[in-house]
Amino acid sequence: MSELEKVIMLAEKGDPDAQCDLGKIYEEGILVPQSYCEAFKWHNRSAHLGNAESQFRLGWLYSNGRGVRKDDKTALYWYMLASEQGHTEAQCWVGWMHDNGNGVEQSSAEAVKFYKLAAEKGNADAQYKLGEMHEYGRGYRKSIVSMDINEAIRWYTLAAEQGHAEARFWLGSIYEMGRYAIAKDFDKAFLWYKLATESRHAEAHLKLGEMYAEGKGVSQNYDEALKCYKFVASLDDAEAQFRVGEMYEKGLGVPKSISDAIKWYKLAAEQGHEDAQCNIGTIYENGEGIPRDYDEAYKWYKLAADGVLAKAEYHLGTMYENGRGVSQDNDEAIRWYMKAAEGGCAKAQVHLASLFETGTFLSQSIDEAYKWYKLAAEQGDAYAQCSMGWFYENGWGVSKSDNAAIKWYRRAADHGGSYSLFFMGITYEKGIGAVEKNKEKAIEFYSRAIELGNNRAKSAISRL
Repeated sequence: MSELEKVIMLAEKGDPDAQCDLGKIYEEGILVPQSYCEAFKWHNRSAHLGNAESQFRLGWLYSNGRGVRKDDKTALYWYMLASEQGHTEAQCWVGWMHDNGNGVEQSSAEAVKFYKLAAEKGNADAQYKLGEMHEYGRGYRKSIVSMDINEAIRWYTLAAEQGHAEARFWLGSIYEMGRYAIAKDFDKAFLWYKLATESRHAEAHLKLGEMYAEGKGVSQNYDEALKCYKFVASLDDAEAQFRVGEMYEKGLGVPKSISDAIKWYKLAAEQGHEDAQCNIGTIYENGEGIPRDYDEAYKWYKLAADGVLAKAEYHLGTMYENGRGVSQDNDEAIRWYMKAAEGGCAKAQVHLASLFETGTFLSQSIDEAYKWYKLAAEQGDAYAQCSMGWFYENGWGVSKSDNAAIKWYRRAADHGGSYSLFFMGITYEKGIGAVEKNKEKAIEFYSRAIELGNNRAKSAISRL
């Protein structure tokens, strides 16, 4: 007699443990065709005889509508019976159902109670849920547990040490981002992300790829980054497909290949990934590695812009302004520039500011020019920062202020802008505003400006 035949014989004689085992066999399709109906039949018999494991599994079948009509209230009934016998998975499920109001009125207090019962007995899922509740200071709907990141990390760590992938991922995220009062620690972030990937956690693979690509917590390694991205891309993940495309476009970890870049971008773009759509548009507009095609560029930019991607809206503005892939139309160009600028695209803000500054296509307005330059400058755009310095240096649209001009020129100089470097040289040469004269500093800034082709800096440095 085979082991399966023995189990069937004992189950038919009413042995609850054998009935539970037979239910698992049918549930998982081991040695027999998988059948949730048969699994339900045997777990139902065993559960009524008091078997906690079958009570839990019967609850799960009701929760998921497998082999029986979905019924959350009945699921909760069986979970509760198993929970009362100390079944930790059932306790965790009871907590989850109270947490989410499934089959019972939502109660964060009850959720915490059952999560703790399971967590204190070592259930990793419950430990993770308690970590989550302490991280956000909840019950989600009522403040039942205090927001306490250290307590969250304690529970996440307990779960993570048992191999809980989501807990490992969130620990990685906390240490990478330096969230709450926790200092950034890329080494710890890398470690937890890498451990999470052992469970094929897709987001962890993406994050690990980022860390390899940027050299955070590990030596920069584009080959490893590409492996991580390709793994997730194989799961049909649009963001991963986009990143693989970027690596082919830039030649990172692989020989540069525009055709391969487009292949991967299109896989992401077909899933609605706006950045991929925009990048395809840029490749066609620039004719990099493929024949230039403004019609294709416009098509892809428009798809991305319809998804409200600000940089795609900016590109559409340039196409209407220059009549590429579409009839030249200044009003339509301004409309797209405005949408992009309002959406936070610094390039659009700078271009719109320059149009207001010069009165091109629209009425000249120094106030509007100042507004858009300032928004772009605050995002770190060097040209906008330099323009802000020029406005303050000359008192154009604002009260003249050498110190304010120096502040903006200094920011622009950090990016290496020619004019801002030249002005910083003058500032140190003459001791303008709050800056003291410093010949060496003046020469340093003039020299950097000369390297960028600034002829006025050549004349200035000859004085020193």
